[in-house]
Amino acid sequence: MACEEFIYSEDNFNLMSFWSDKTQSNFEQILQDTWEAKLKKNVFRYKLNITQSKVLPGKYKFVLKLNPDRVTNRRPPAELNSLNQKFDEECLPL
Repeated sequence: MACEEFIYSEDNFNLMSFWSDKTQSNFEQILQDTWEAKLKKNVFRYKLNITQSKVLPGKYKFVLKLNPDRVTNRRPPAELNSLNQKFDEECLPL
């Protein structure tokens, strides 16, 4: 699968945006379409079940989202024995 290259500058940053609020950029449209296609194919380990969210104060207005399903359905973290450990392709269910 080829990966498209996007060139952007700080002017392209959208620090507070919701997909339904405005006309999407090419990048946003591809991101949303790809996400939704993968969701329909059950590629993700769990669906986003956001029960609460909060916007933090500050320049970047980071958003915190509580997803209780992540706690029970996430993939267990890999055991690291070395900083130079080889990547194990078998750990990803494709």
